[in-house]
Amino acid sequence: MKLHIFMGLVTFLVSIPSMANMTDENKQKLDTYLTILDKYNKAMLSVAIYHEDQLTYSHTIGKLDVKKNIPLQADSRFRIGSLTKSFTAVLVMKAVEQGKLSLTQHLADYFPQFPRGKDISLEQLLAHTSGLYNFTDAPEYLSSMTQPTSQDALFAKMASYPLDFEPGTKTRYSNTNYVLLGLILEKAYGVTYGELLARQITKPFGLEHTYVGKKINTEKGEALSFKFNEYWEPSPETDMSIPLGAGAIVSTANDINYFYQQLFKNKIVTKASLKMMKPNNTHIGKGLMSFSFHEKTFLGHNGSIDGFNAIAGYYNEDKMSFVVLSNATNTPFNDILTAVLSAYFNKNFDIPDFTLKPIDLQADQLTAFTGKYQSRMIPRDIQIFVQNDKLYAQPSGRSSFSLQAYPGDEFRFDSAGIIIRFNRISDTQREVKGFTLFEGDGQFDFTRM
Repeated sequence: MKLHIFMGLVTFLVSIPSMANMTDENKQKLDTYLTILDKYNKAMLSVAIYHEDQLTYSHTIGKLDVKKNIPLQADSRFRIGSLTKSFTAVLVMKAVEQGKLSLTQHLADYFPQFPRGKDISLEQLLAHTSGLYNFTDAPEYLSSMTQPTSQDALFAKMASYPLDFEPGTKTRYSNTNYVLLGLILEKAYGVTYGELLARQITKPFGLEHTYVGKKINTEKGEALSFKFNEYWEPSPETDMSIPLGAGAIVSTANDINYFYQQLFKNKIVTKASLKMMKPNNTHIGKGLMSFSFHEKTFLGHNGSIDGFNAIAGYYNEDKMSFVVLSNATNTPFNDILTAVLSAYFNKNFDIPDFTLKPIDLQADQLTAFTGKYQSRMIPRDIQIFVQNDKLYAQPSGRSSFSLQAYPGDEFRFDSAGIIIRFNRISDTQREVKGFTLFEGDGQFDFTRM
């Protein structure tokens, strides 16, 4: 998961002084930012930031249940999706330490009927190098995800797809890997995944609000998820018999922070096991991913399921961890993450103005903005063109995307949090000379070629 999904490498060009804690001014600014998201129905979420074992910042906005008008609290439980994989990987590494599993074992040792199981090691499942097709990408998945599914039926479905590539030759993220690891853990210990999670992690470390989810029960503090269509409406609810070790855990922002703080202190698995979990030549490791904010590299994981989004990260130099759990978003999740990290690391971020309304421009008006633009800050040109009476932008080597017009020569690609603000020569000379591109906390000037 990358915080800058459009420009990528520019995150490494800016230096930010490291600091161990947020300033009061930045806490207040982040409070304001989140309050505005709440006011304009842009998100419902829980944020928590820790420095070592101490809570540095916490804020919740929105509803646990919109219909019943139940607000979210700091201890509200969210489905965390693929963030579950960090827990599953830890359980596997603990099983290796306890002599229950070996990473050199093969899928066929536990499921001999699985096609090519003799060629796929447990280590390859952990590292997403197995070649197994991601069953949640299948076209029919959306029509079946809300229905209870037996393990036999789930197993048969995962086994029915051909390999994406030969095991060990590539890295490609697949939920299939971690569903199978969850099932293997159950075979190795003779207990359910949920029981093993409680025995090995949540009870020893006091994670009282972390467990394998069932049907959402708001009376137990479990949040529903929502999508926005003029108003918040419930999202479909995945039956938790399906994601298992790939995405079935429910937790809180505080519990996940504590989990990561203890993990990186080598309190949950050994130092050697933790080292094996970390990414090497790719950003995908064994239950951990790496992502960057400016020159800082975090280890953690992200997740999404239904209308939930989640991300957790740990920055070793500051012993800092952060967690954002959302049950509804109507604005780019990436923007929220950027604001949270900018507030902690004393980097400026903008408070969005959601009062601006999009406008319609005629094709001849859009033509004034067309052309090829270049920047000294980024080694990538951008072509601006009109197609079907809409303005489009296409960075060199990438796909084009449509832009929505706003007042003041501003255009936006909302799903990626990108704003392009065109610059004219002067008030009297109206020819467009360039634009400034805003993405997250980045700002990049382009001139017309």
